[in-house]
Amino acid sequence: MVGVISVEDPIKPEAAEVVRLLKEMKIECWMLTGDNDQTAQAIASQLKLTNYMAEVKPDQKATKVAELQKQGKIVAMVGDGVNDSPALAQADVGIAIGAGTDIAIESAKIVLIKNNLLDVITAIDLSKQTFKRIQLNYMWALLYNVLSTPLSVLSSRIIIHRIILGRYSSRLRCPLPDLPHPGAAHDRGRMHGLFFHLRRPVLPLAQAV
Repeated sequence: MVGVISVEDPIKPEAAEVVRLLKEMKIECWMLTGDNDQTAQAIASQLKLTNYMAEVKPDQKATKVAELQKQGKIVAMVGDGVNDSPALAQADVGIAIGAGTDIAIESAKIVLIKNNLLDVITAIDLSKQTFKRIQLNYMWALLYNVLSTPLSVLSSRIIIHRIILGRYSSRLRCPLPDLPHPGAAHDRGRMHGLFFHLRRPVLPLAQAV
């Protein structure tokens, strides 16, 4: 009589959907596991993964993350166990499962409280939207500074010119002296006319500067 017992850890129900969404986002996916090659191959087949490593030790996971980083890639690592903590610390973004070990949570930069892998997609989307908002704020700030600086300088020049011209114009507003000769009234009128003829070009000039 021969008996065979097979024991395996079931994958999370949402794992295949998460891998599919990551691929749609043009994100390269890797599976690093300490299980034997046969088990790793079966799980990779269910998840439709072509990149996986089996029988990997904790330090080897961190080494693989560093290898991908040397290729110029930004690496995010998702894990929940003690064996994942070195790789979580090595990754650019470590994402720990909320139900995982304390050391994994301490090593990660993001913790998924709901213990749902779909939150990985949510975290990526949130980070992208946040970065876009930061870029938009910088663009508006730059545009504001580019436009407001010349306008503020121009406004200051207008105010200064108006003050200076106003003071010089006020010097012209003085009472005319009494004229002793008989044609004084006629000459006074001529001087008033000259005074107003001079002021009329000056005021529009002050407003236009």
